Amino acid sequence: MTPRVSILIPCDNASATVVRAVDSALLQTFRDIEVIVADDGSTDASLAVLERYRGDARVSIHAEPHRGGNGTRNRLLELARAWLTNRLRRG
Repeated sequence: MTPRVSILIPCDNASATVVRAVDSALLQTFRDIEVIVADDGSTDASLAVLERYRGDARVSIHAEPHRGGNGTRNRLLELARAWLTNRLRRG
């Protein structure tokens, strides 16, 4: 089923904070969500700390080559499946 809300989290060497961001998204009272994390070629332990979410169907993690902030945000928009996003894409 297509989620109604996509929560997009860009990550670039954010091992100290990315778990807090994902946990915050998952704790929202609205439940029809997907959380998409795009790692922008991090050289720290960001991907390692995100492993704890691998079993959660609401969370998807994508290791991407380094593109910079705008490139990573554009990639997140491509990955988003939320109803509104898909509706906007169709026009």
